[in-house]
Amino acid sequence: MKDYETDPIYMEALEWFVLLKDEKVSPADRRAFNKWLAADPSHAAAYDRAGVLWERFDIVTPEYERLRRSGRISRRNAMLGGLAVLAAGPAVYLLMRQASSPDYQTGVAERLTFTLSDGSLVELGSYSALSLDFTPQQRRLVLHRGQAFFRVASDATRPFIVQAEMGTAEALGTEFDVKLTPEGVLVSVIEHSVRIEAAQSSPVILQAGWQLRYDAVSVQPPIRVDLSMVQAWRHVSLGT
Repeated sequence: MKDYETDPIYMEALEWFVLLKDEKVSPADRRAFNKWLAADPSHAAAYDRAGVLWERFDIVTPEYERLRRSGRISRRNAMLGGLAVLAAGPAVYLLMRQASSPDYQTGVAERLTFTLSDGSLVELGSYSALSLDFTPQQRRLVLHRGQAFFRVASDATRPFIVQAEMGTAEALGTEFDVKLTPEGVLVSVIEHSVRIEAAQSSPVILQAGWQLRYDAVSVQPPIRVDLSMVQAWRHVSLGT
């Protein structure tokens, strides 16, 4: 679970931090904050953590500032929203940080095949974008748009995880396909199996020859699919 889901004091601290940054903060607000701060030692610690997040806020500021200028959200909500994104943890942070500058991307009627540093093969479909975050602990990739096929090189010490929207597919074998659609994310397993975690549901182990769809609120039951149809996009000749 993430900090913002399990620590209400931390969320209170974020709200206080944003309030005090607002140019319209009142003396009464400051007195209320001082009273809150003195009420428990954990409040000061949580407020310090909010300050650490603030130092990283410039990463997400542009998008929230655009929304604020459009009138869709207030300045305070923009600031709090940005901090909440950072508080949500590495997965959400990675999505926002890399969406505008992916490591690999294709245009319309383009495909791209490449080998990663670990030996895994990736085929990126038309108008797709993918970011990498490889560490000694894991191999994490983020599919921002489009579709990709993965043939995963074995490494028992570093899980291979593909994030698409607010869900992940962890390779438990070799080959699988991930596609973003308006109705959600489609994961299809070509060989072996994949572990799906999404929508705060229990993990699902998806076997070869099966496909499931997930979105922000649900994970649909797996269905058996024709793998030749699933992989057809990899073999279609694209026009020039």
